[in-house]
Amino acid sequence: MFFTRTVAGQRLKSWAPFVGLNGQEMVLTGVPLISGAPLITTIGTQCVVRYVDQGVMYGFTSTVAHIQHNPLKIIYLPYPELVEKIELRCEERFPVGFEAEIFFHEGQELKSVSGTIIDLSRSGCRFKGSLFFDVGDKLHISFKLIDGTAVDQLASEVRNSRTGELDQYEFGVRFESTLAEIENFIGQLADLAGGRNSARRQPTAREETMG
Repeated sequence: MFFTRTVAGQRLKSWAPFVGLNGQEMVLTGVPLISGAPLITTIGTQCVVRYVDQGVMYGFTSTVAHIQHNPLKIIYLPYPELVEKIELRCEERFPVGFEAEIFFHEGQELKSVSGTIIDLSRSGCRFKGSLFFDVGDKLHISFKLIDGTAVDQLASEVRNSRTGELDQYEFGVRFESTLAEIENFIGQLADLAGGRNSARRQPTAREETMG
């Protein structure tokens, strides 16, 4: 979950894991940090919270109700009455389970880590892995399609991230170019699903308020 608060006229942003819900009364999260220091230290702090799930960004404003220090540091936020919802995806994604190799730079050194692509579209994918990447990080992704076609180090950018299950992180990435091989593969999936038109629908930016 992404936190934003304003201190002395400066907007500060950080990230913290979602911990859980206390019924319908409280949202529980970890403590967001900036340079190792807590972004939130006192009860009554107002902040904006955003998170992304299944291609939809949710956001709400809240005031910290309680901070637990032991055994774990947990922030308690009142369950929001109003939540902003923004559709982020411009294309339908299809569930897959492709093993992938994620390449990234750490300083001047090129490193890689294994991951799994969870879903795929013409312009991006969602994958999970054991390393955390920040929004805006530049990656290169290699994987194979079902027919054995190799996609080699496709340049990508992290657009959103969240904590998944079993110490895994999930990331939504956008490809910096579109490959014909992926276009054809998605077209075949769309045909099988009877959804070629929906897979090619135009981008939308819809906002609505939910109670």
